[in-house]
Amino acid sequence: MSVIQAMGRQQKPGEGFRVDVVFVSLTLAILLLGLVMVGSASVSMAAHEVGGNPFSYLERQLGLTLAGIFFAGLVARVPTDLLERFSFVLLLVEGLVWAWVKGVLTWK
Repeated sequence: MSVIQAMGRQQKPGEGFRVDVVFVSLTLAILLLGLVMVGSASVSMAAHEVGGNPFSYLERQLGLTLAGIFFAGLVARVPTDLLERFSFVLLLVEGLVWAWVKGVLTWK
């Protein structure tokens, strides 16, 4: 089956969880590129600012990246009809969390 045929193919109930290999590969490549950029841009700055650990920003970014991958995996397992049914509630919750964490500075 070619890639074009697979893209138009609908998943049947009970077929299991399919992963788009091209999408995952490109996403991982972009993530790795971002980690390299954060590491190379912050090594000298972190060595002077954060107690002498030149990789402190990279370690923090790597932890957040792994947490993001974990939560993306969880969300990918949720059926899309359930996400569509509760999309407005999820949007409100996200807005409230954002307002609580960062404050709504751009909404003035």
